[in-house]
Amino acid sequence: MEIAGTVLILAGTLIVAASESTASGRLGINGMIGIRVGALMMSDRAWHLGHRAARIPLDLAGVSLVVTGVLVWMLPVPDDALGIVVVFGAIASLGMLALGAVLASREANRVLREDNPDN
Repeated sequence: MEIAGTVLILAGTLIVAASESTASGRLGINGMIGIRVGALMMSDRAWHLGHRAARIPLDLAGVSLVVTGVLVWMLPVPDDALGIVVVFGAIASLGMLALGAVLASREANRVLREDNPDN
């Protein structure tokens, strides 16, 4: 389970780094990192503000994975019990990622309507 803990910590760290980079504007529209929904991809402003709206849930998703990874390393319980911890950590993270995508999409659509009032 040590490998699983390490993978969870690395994945969580990457999610937080991506969240912070996109929300701060350091990382613009690209083909690999960020929330990949149509509205966010339509303008630099929609991308930036959409990711800024999703920052907290995305950071929480990453932190959830890091905490889960640390628990996997530290809890002195059988692997079956650790599997349950991993499942709950993954579910929490996926829920936060989904919430982040919804918030980002809503904000990006708002920005696009604001920038193109005739459409």
